[in-house]
Amino acid sequence: DPCSPRTLQEEGDEQFQFNFPPDEFTSKKITTKILQQIEEPLALASGALPDWCEQITSKCPFLIPFETRQLYFTCTAFGASRAIVWLQNRREATVERTRTASTVRRDDPGEFRVGRLKHERVKVPRGESLMEWAENVMQIHADRKSVLEVEFLGEEGTGLGPTLEFYALVAAEFQRTELGAWLCDDDFPDDESRQVDIGGGLKPPGYYVQRSCGLFTAPFPQDSDELERITKLFHFLGIFLAKCIQDNRLVDLPISKPFFKLMCMGDIKSNMSKLIYESRGDRDLHCTESQSEASTEEGHDSLSVGSFEEDSKSEFILDPPKPKPPAWFNGILTWEDFELVNPHRARFLKEIKDLAIKRRQILSNKGFSEDEKNTKLQELMMKNPSGSGPPLSIEDLGLNFQFCPSSRVYGFTAVDLKPGGEDEVINNSNMGIAK
Repeated sequence: DPCSPRTLQEEGDEQFQFNFPPDEFTSKKITTKILQQIEEPLALASGALPDWCEQITSKCPFLIPFETRQLYFTCTAFGASRAIVWLQNRREATVERTRTASTVRRDDPGEFRVGRLKHERVKVPRGESLMEWAENVMQIHADRKSVLEVEFLGEEGTGLGPTLEFYALVAAEFQRTELGAWLCDDDFPDDESRQVDIGGGLKPPGYYVQRSCGLFTAPFPQDSDELERITKLFHFLGIFLAKCIQDNRLVDLPISKPFFKLMCMGDIKSNMSKLIYESRGDRDLHCTESQSEASTEEGHDSLSVGSFEEDSKSEFILDPPKPKPPAWFNGILTWEDFELVNPHRARFLKEIKDLAIKRRQILSNKGFSEDEKNTKLQELMMKNPSGSGPPLSIEDLGLNFQFCPSSRVYGFTAVDLKPGGEDEVINNSNMGIAK
């Protein structure tokens, strides 16, 4: 019975993940249909593409290759004016490939352009105030469809060169360590940390966050005074990256793959897992409602008694609690992502996790007596963190239920992972919670 409590419990404990290559789910027929819709100039320029195109590309991206999804995004995401320009550029590229000097001249009077994109030019100063100026420019220009061009005050350069330099300088400013926005480690400096010039002159090691895995957001407690500033900074980053995509500007911003997954609300695997959870939740709710109706019919006589206790029970049956959906980031990142962005902590927590598994296996082994179990539990040891010396028990490490940040730039020293975490020492009995 799919609605039985045992079946629902077993399925609730499973982690749904797809390990098939994305190409296995690609549909050539659907891809061809979408390409045919894109090739309709009138429908594309007027924004009259069928709704199913947007629904499939957003809800079922695994059915379409990345190149096709990228093409659909490029020609539909930025309004009618950019769609028209995209059509004209594509037509000109096609004509150039088929044109020969002996057939059609370049100044063919039959060719014309409907219009060109509007360009808006702004002037910004160099120096320490560049980041503030860039934020103001992006905030004002965020809802506009025109192309942004940048000039520097007191300089004669105009056009593409200064604009690309502006984007490069802002991208470098985003990577400053003192912003406290990115994960970095004072005790374990990355091998990539060195003197570097990525747009603002030669800077000393540690001035920029340079990590081999790329940039990943730093953790902050929810009551931190820095949250408002950090949130505003990442909002600015989102506008900046969106403008880069809209105007087709490439910037050197080494964002890590896990952070990309968060920005994109997960990859195909995690999105499919979320869809399965939602569909499973709907089925569980349907089963609960069916069971509630049956319980109500069987206990109809008891509802007429009128006691407070039975009325409360019948109210619970008629309106059962709804399953609480997980947070939006649930299931997006995996243990492999954690190992990528924070290898030292991941390696240590993996040892604690392995110890907790061994402890559970010892306690569940019915072949051991109580004395044997206690002896084996006392033999559970970890590698010495110094890399040499005898192994240590988890009590010898003096750990508690607190999170200590990896750098001083975040502005806090520790945060309790549970109430009273500072005073609770991690030992063999509670290390399962710590993992």
